Amino acid sequence: MKKYIHCTISIILSVILMSCILEAFNPLRRSEESIREYVLRAIPIGTDIDAAAQIIEAKGWTIDYISREHGCKVDSHGDIDNSGDEDIGSQSIRAHLGTYYVGFRRDISAFLAFGEEGKLLDVGIRRDIDSL
Repeated sequence: MKKYIHCTISIILSVILMSCILEAFNPLRRSEESIREYVLRAIPIGTDIDAAAQIIEAKGWTIDYISREHGCKVDSHGDIDNSGDEDIGSQSIRAHLGTYYVGFRRDISAFLAFGEEGKLLDVGIRRDIDSL
């Protein structure tokens, strides 16, 4: 009986440890700048808007919207800049990259700005924290 209890506890602890290790390597838990670099490795500057949409879907990310009429607000650090009056680019994609939990729900979104010719100009990352 003791052997069974020790075996069960070992299995449970192993599963918990593996879950923690896998979650620690989740790229969405990194800084916004690191996530931005991760997105830019998948969708480099100059990528066509239609190709970017295909890459987003292939990665399992969700496209929230594609605008062929408006760019998005991204500052020089890749952060979403709602203080400025002017959009970057003339087209944009908003993609939901994923969700994780640390006490509260955290959603990671990428805003991709494209020029008139439909080529990627910049990427901004936003982390939303939902406490309720």
